[in-house]
Amino acid sequence: MHTNKYPVTPYNKWPHDEFARWVRVGNNFGAHLIEGVRDEAVRAACNKGVPSDQAEKVVDLTMATFMAFLDGVIGYRDIDERHTMEYVLQAKVIDKSVGSTNEKVVETFELAPEGDGLGMGLAGWLQGDFGQGRDKQPEA
Repeated sequence: MHTNKYPVTPYNKWPHDEFARWVRVGNNFGAHLIEGVRDEAVRAACNKGVPSDQAEKVVDLTMATFMAFLDGVIGYRDIDERHTMEYVLQAKVIDKSVGSTNEKVVETFELAPEGDGLGMGLAGWLQGDFGQGRDKQPEA
C-alpha cells in the first residue's frame, strides 16, 4: 500500500456528521491532489530546467485556476444558445476488500461545483492544512 506524503484520514476515523464527513473528503482529496498533481508537476518542470520557485508559482496558479473552473467561478461552458455544460468532481469511497473485480462504492460525495469552494481548500492545502484534528467526534 502507498504511504501518503500528506495526511489523510482513514475511512473508519471519519466523523459521523454529514457536513464534517464532506469536509474530510475534501481534505483527503487535497492531500492526494497536492502529492499526485502539484508535487509531480513541480518535479517534472524542475527536471526540464525550470527553477523550483518559478515552477511552484506556475503550477500553483494553474491549479487555482482549474479549481475556480470546477467551482463554476470562471470559464465558459455554453455549447449553444440554449445549453451549457456543468462539470462535476465526485469522490467515491470504494471498499477494496470485496475483491478487485467486485469493488463496492460505499459513499459518493460531490466536491464541485456544489462544494465548499475548492479554491479556498487549495489555499489551505498549499500551506499544509489538510484539516488535521478538526474532525474529532463530539463527546457523548
